[in-house]
Amino acid sequence: MCGGLPEKAGELICRVCEEGIPYIKGRACRKCGKQLAEQEETLCKSCRKHERSFLVNLCLLNYDGVTAEMMAGLKYHGKKEYADGIAWLLWRYLGTELRILAPEALVPVPVHRKRRKKRGYNQTEAICRSLSAFLSEDRAVLMAMGLSEEMLREVARINRLQRRRAEGEGRKGQFPVRTDLLLRVKNTEAQKKLSAPERLLNLQSAFRGTEAASGVETVLLLDDIYTTGATMEACTRALLAAGVRQVYGLCVCAGADV
Repeated sequence: MCGGLPEKAGELICRVCEEGIPYIKGRACRKCGKQLAEQEETLCKSCRKHERSFLVNLCLLNYDGVTAEMMAGLKYHGKKEYADGIAWLLWRYLGTELRILAPEALVPVPVHRKRRKKRGYNQTEAICRSLSAFLSEDRAVLMAMGLSEEMLREVARINRLQRRRAEGEGRKGQFPVRTDLLLRVKNTEAQKKLSAPERLLNLQSAFRGTEAASGVETVLLLDDIYTTGATMEACTRALLAAGVRQVYGLCVCAGADV
């Protein structure tokens, strides 16, 4: 994202930026959601090698220079407003699928308290709360984002279509944000320079599900970037161990199928 203002009042992403966004196209891995390098396959190379504890993960964008800059702005440069635009994209393009998954709650991947204090917020929680506002049509929150009346009417229209399609599948989800189900109890080193096995080892015991998770049927776990799947796997295992019955995933970006 360029950081400039959208041309039209009430919009969340400028048109130039949106035109350059690298959406996942073609066939995606039916487990983790990565764009497949080999379109005749149904699973990516990593998911063919490793079992996953989550049921399925949805991803919207490929992780490249454009999205890397966007996520870095949100995570490291205080561009919290990017969370609203990212949530708008997730809702607009994956809203129907999220309703069909029918979670009881949205669960953001937590950050350690030291990292949260340094950033001032948890970027996945910020995306989660904005996404929840779109899915549940929380007018007060949407107005606080600066959406125009025209945009609010468009949100209502799209939500009606999404609900109709999901209810046609017999599904009806709920989208409150729950930050009390999963905790980060270990401040691990940065993941980006580690191999896939090192990442999972690095995250062992980093997350813990809470007593509040016991008996929760289905959650949608949200993270910003899916690369090896180590974070999603570690969080899923913690939630399942605490008593959640089913975990679906949602990530903004996915790395390459390597």
